[in-house]
Amino acid sequence: MSAAGDKFMKELWRGKVPVQFSLANDSLAGMEYERPTSFYKLVPRVGYLSFYLPEIRIHLQHAAAQADSELWLSYDANGKSPSVPWHYPVGVIFDQLLLRENKETEEMLPLALSVHFTSYPDPNMISLKDEKETMALFSQHLKQAHVLRYNTTNAVTNLPMPQWNDLQLAIKDCNYAKYATVRTQLRRSESDMIKLPILLHYNDVVWTRAFKTAQGDMTYTLARFLKEVLPNVFNFTDAELQAEHPLNLPSTRLLVQGVSPALATPLVWLAEYMAHPDGFLHINIRTYDPPVPDADASSPSAGTEAVDRGVASG
Repeated sequence: MSAAGDKFMKELWRGKVPVQFSLANDSLAGMEYERPTSFYKLVPRVGYLSFYLPEIRIHLQHAAAQADSELWLSYDANGKSPSVPWHYPVGVIFDQLLLRENKETEEMLPLALSVHFTSYPDPNMISLKDEKETMALFSQHLKQAHVLRYNTTNAVTNLPMPQWNDLQLAIKDCNYAKYATVRTQLRRSESDMIKLPILLHYNDVVWTRAFKTAQGDMTYTLARFLKEVLPNVFNFTDAELQAEHPLNLPSTRLLVQGVSPALATPLVWLAEYMAHPDGFLHINIRTYDPPVPDADASSPSAGTEAVDRGVASG
């Protein structure tokens, strides 16, 4: 990793989101119970909401019906909004909501989430459990990313337990220095890279894209990738493919790690320095006046390979 890249990633890891956790209306034990005050936490963008479950439960359970039941989160007090996809990093969740509501960051702070102890919405939903299960799921995602990037999971499966514990603590405590040390053990040389693991969050669907690119190819830009994957949405001209400015479309927004990169940013660079610790580059896209979908929108377009994760974000 270059010194400039290391500095950039260190700044990304400093990003945090203030989150407000409030007891949902359907989970209040009864009218005789006074609604508890909300629980506030400054959460790292690279972290996971489930890290804070014990604190959330302790703060709210005295007034909750079925206080020992499994928790789930939604974006409104009545649980009518989609459930929060807690298995994604907090930064991804915040960016998704920001685009869904079509608002600016300042308008969405703090991130207001409702905590439900009842009315579990979907038996097939990934359960919001404890830190141990979160890291088990994180390990699965990391292995998948390594299979796509290097065609092997050896670096992950052979990581010594002390280093795995360091990785877990690094993500939980937002300790970039500790993470950077473990990352060097997980990464192989650039010549070993086969594909770029990308998670494309497009409206309410999540696609995994394994993009095959020449090692170190700095000519394949974000704009070219978008045009190939979603040509009806991103019908860029040749000049726009090399634009040194962020996406500027009236009906479409795009965020990567909370920012909109210049369209001319090399995809290889984004995948190297703006990927989350799970190994994936998460690209969030929302259209507000959607064009006619591509006929083969559910299948990979030129230059990409689709991998079904069986996950749809709310």
